Amino acid sequence: MNNINKSSVSVNKSLTIAFILVTMAANAGAQSYMARAERFCEDSLSRRIYNRHVSVNWINDGSHRFWYTSESAEGRTWWIGDTKTGKKSQLFDLKELVSQLNGLGIEKSEKDFRLWEPEFNSSVTEFAFDCDRRRFLYNIKKHTLKEIPAKEKRRPEYGRGDYRKRYSADSLFYATAAGDNLGIYSNTPPETPLSNRMR
Repeated sequence: MNNINKSSVSVNKSLTIAFILVTMAANAGAQSYMARAERFCEDSLSRRIYNRHVSVNWINDGSHRFWYTSESAEGRTWWIGDTKTGKKSQLFDLKELVSQLNGLGIEKSEKDFRLWEPEFNSSVTEFAFDCDRRRFLYNIKKHTLKEIPAKEKRRPEYGRGDYRKRYSADSLFYATAAGDNLGIYSNTPPETPLSNRMR
């Protein structure tokens, strides 16, 4: 009888240990699944997917030009597009602009730099922008930067209609983006694409 009790206790201990090991293995497997699934959540993917949101900004009243920003693994690039020619060109070299800002006493890195509401001159050769409560003027052709007097703050203008569309100042055209593609459309019926992709 004693031997039977000892062997049943031994079997019970073995089954308990086996159950614990199986449970631990299942939990480890579930945790590895969770770790792999976590790689595909929005926060993780945002570091791997670029140009999820592209915002087109028209330059001046009645202009056929606009600017926008694209992102890649190397960082941000600011572009200027032309609806007449269907071409785009880089608005400025980020490394060069940040270096010039640092030279003027603004401590920025390429990763930290943001360009909000630049104001272009009528010939679109220069634009003014604010950075750290100071105002600057950048010459696009000469690649020069200088500080200018600060401008009085004004209320932001809000877009018209569909938030995915950015309208030109005269409302004859609108631009919209999907992924890496940028489309320019006529706003007069029927809405026809002027360009399906900027080159």
